[in-house]
Amino acid sequence: EVALDDPHSCLLSLCVEHGSSDMLSVVLEHLRGCSAPALLAAVRRARGLAVQHGRSDAAEALAAHLIVELSMEGNSRYRCGDYKVAVSNYEEAIHLCEDRARSGAASMGDGRSAECAVGREAPRDAVCRGLVFDGVHEFVMGSSSAGFAVQRQNLVRLRYNLARALHRLDRWSDARDQATDVIALDRTYANAYTLRAQAAMAAFDWEAAEADWERLLAMSASGSCCIGDEPVSEETLSLWQRRRDECNRQATMGHYEVLELPRLSSLESVRRAYRDLARKWHPDKNQHQSKDCQERGARKFTRLREAFEAIGDEASKRAYDSMLLLC
Repeated sequence: EVALDDPHSCLLSLCVEHGSSDMLSVVLEHLRGCSAPALLAAVRRARGLAVQHGRSDAAEALAAHLIVELSMEGNSRYRCGDYKVAVSNYEEAIHLCEDRARSGAASMGDGRSAECAVGREAPRDAVCRGLVFDGVHEFVMGSSSAGFAVQRQNLVRLRYNLARALHRLDRWSDARDQATDVIALDRTYANAYTLRAQAAMAAFDWEAAEADWERLLAMSASGSCCIGDEPVSEETLSLWQRRRDECNRQATMGHYEVLELPRLSSLESVRRAYRDLARKWHPDKNQHQSKDCQERGARKFTRLREAFEAIGDEASKRAYDSMLLLC
């Protein structure tokens, strides 16, 4: 369906209907960098028309244009702090990128799976051909196996950008899932481990966060990770070590520390501290919050309960204190 009051939509649709690849390229080049909602909608409509009429070349070109523009718009929205819109843009770009890759794999007809096409097992003869726009590749499928490595890199960057935006929205579980998908595509991508560790820390999942910081330090020691094209700096290594140590401290806190008390505090102090902290972190107090915040609160409350059960009565506290004095 063509929006007759939209000249761009009309022109794009005419290019598709008449199979004019050269004219379509000219129009898309003219629209490059223009990510106004009406223009993106026009490109979406034209792509739908191309798919409907079996114009695979046109659908491919329109999808490539959308991926770049949505990625750039997502980056712009992220920088402005409009994270929800950034998430929407990145998710649509990822869907198009994966759909495009699956279509490419299907057209190859040589037994390669769609999972291969989205980058999990890129062919050895993949050819990287593309231009970078604001950190996101535009790419063109060439021969039957060309472009897979570039599609992998696009998905790495798109999913990482999506993970960053989700993290900013306190959607830590989703951010960790996206970072995990990035790592599945590129196991040397240090930023994905860093982001996953930061999201785990925000969620009070100290053991998982510590494991990722430890993994980053091991990768750096073996020379198997870098930040962009640069080796990991001493400053960055020091930061990773401090965060690893903080996660370890949080994960191995003693019961008094969990209750934010000095060691060997009185039983009355223990009970008062537990009441105050339980009032703050009890699940009933967090029902209005997001799922991620509820899960974080549940982790905190569980740890508080464990501490109180260990030192919340005279007998158990005496036993625990004796152990501390012996250590």
